Amino acid sequence: MQYHSLLLFLSCSSSDDLEKDTVAGGAEEDTAVENHTPTLVIESPLSGDAFDEYETIAFSGSVSDDRDRSDALAISWESDLQGILHQDPPTEEGESTFDYSSLLPGEHEIMLSVTDSDGARSSDSIQISIIDQYDEPSIVIQEPTDTLLEVGVETRFSVQVSDGQDEPVDLSPLFSSDLDGAFCEAVWESPDYYTCDSILSLGFHTLTFTVTDTHGYVSSIEMNVDVVLPEDYDNDGDGYTENQGDCDDSNPLTHPDALESCDFADNNCDDLIDNDPYDGTLFYADVDEDGYGDPNSTINACSLPEGYVFNDNDCNDSESLAWTGNVETCDEVDNDCNGTIDEGVKNTYYYDMDEDGYGDPSSSIESCSAPTGYVDNDGDCNDNEPLAWTSHLELCFDGVDNDCDSDIDEPGALGCSIYYEDSDADGYGNLNSSLCLCEITGAFNTTNTMDCDDQDAWTFPGAAENESTFYCMTDEDEDGFGSDSPASGVTAGLDCYDQNSSANPDQTDFFEVDRGDSSFDYNCDGQEEGLINQIYGGTITNCSEGWQNSIPDCGNTGLWQASCVIPPSMTTRSKTQSCR
Repeated sequence: MQYHSLLLFLSCSSSDDLEKDTVAGGAEEDTAVENHTPTLVIESPLSGDAFDEYETIAFSGSVSDDRDRSDALAISWESDLQGILHQDPPTEEGESTFDYSSLLPGEHEIMLSVTDSDGARSSDSIQISIIDQYDEPSIVIQEPTDTLLEVGVETRFSVQVSDGQDEPVDLSPLFSSDLDGAFCEAVWESPDYYTCDSILSLGFHTLTFTVTDTHGYVSSIEMNVDVVLPEDYDNDGDGYTENQGDCDDSNPLTHPDALESCDFADNNCDDLIDNDPYDGTLFYADVDEDGYGDPNSTINACSLPEGYVFNDNDCNDSESLAWTGNVETCDEVDNDCNGTIDEGVKNTYYYDMDEDGYGDPSSSIESCSAPTGYVDNDGDCNDNEPLAWTSHLELCFDGVDNDCDSDIDEPGALGCSIYYEDSDADGYGNLNSSLCLCEITGAFNTTNTMDCDDQDAWTFPGAAENESTFYCMTDEDEDGFGSDSPASGVTAGLDCYDQNSSANPDQTDFFEVDRGDSSFDYNCDGQEEGLINQIYGGTITNCSEGWQNSIPDCGNTGLWQASCVIPPSMTTRSKTQSCR
């Protein structure tokens, strides 16, 4: 039931702000601008209303201000018994609402206060009553916490109590068992406990703990406990009894499901000490004793067992030459444990079909050792010919490229003969240019070395046969006499002009034209000798034929008087002077 009566308390306060206005003459005067306090009203609940304890109460009110927006005002709902209840800002419309169900029994003055930004404050209050509700007392079991008890052992039983109207000391407790009845008299212990110590009989008990308040309200709570023989009781609280395999029921760290640890004890009751401990170290089997362990064969132990190592770097524990980090060698073993065997270290071997010890470069295999029919070199250019391989001596007259240089019977082959170059094809070879050939080739076609100038076909021994059949001379005009000014290294002859066969030391004839170089020295005596060198006499007593007036030079034309005839002009004619 609610009781409604209106009791409204309003308190208002105001503050005046002073502003200065300018009046005639420049003087200032103070002008008061009034700041009104905010307005408010509590709309719900009404003053005098009464509510049951725990009932939800809807509070609502409205506020406003002549300066500030409603949602900018600071508001507070308070109880004189419990303090602040709500302080959230109002809505833009100035509404402030909230629900509350935790007011304590008694008479409450509920005040709503509102303050604007200038500090002006208004408040409104109402009176409401909260009617106390009689409740059943509460009871919580504190002890025992274990539902398994050992027969013959005294156990502490304890509950925590409370009541809305009564003090805990004024409540009445009762502890009972469906097997033993009331099994102890509980006594109060400050501040809110009832306890007793008792021994229950062997068997399964349903215990009932009851508490009654002074108004006759009763609360009770039950728990089941099993009182067992000592061998069925878990003394150390590890969840296992002796009958369940606990080999040390005084140690909670020892039971069948315990983790074995490195403590020199049998923690999991399997009759083994420190086997597979949780705090042990993982060791790896080293069967091949190379110092590296097999990652697939491990043991968890407290110390390093024999035959085990600390690392797991062995990929093949049956091969002592295989482990991670080892250097790969050519032994058909994955030495470095990278999943590949003999990578980068195999040798290349070449097929040797003709069994000459040299392999075919186009037919090879990678291996650590030479398979049958293979060799370690690729020096064979013809694996069908046992006399052909790189570095073999070339042999004359076998029609085979023995040394694999793509040439057959090339110069220098075994069995060759020395031939000298006769580049001018004069039948005489150059001592300084020769080849050892299986057969005559090109300009290398002679075995003599007597040519002193192999660039000139007119130069060779005996060329000037009129002078020597031995000396190497140049006779370009083939007159049997060697040039007197030959190239370096050629023996000089007596021919003063080797471009004209008429010019030589044996020449006795006279010529009307020069020999080709403007000279008329045809007999190579160093002089130009005219054929006719007399002057016509011109008198009866001296009338020998001859040149009139003067002797012309060689090759020139003059007047010639043939006989002593008067007048001389009757026997005069033109004539060219011949020389040698």
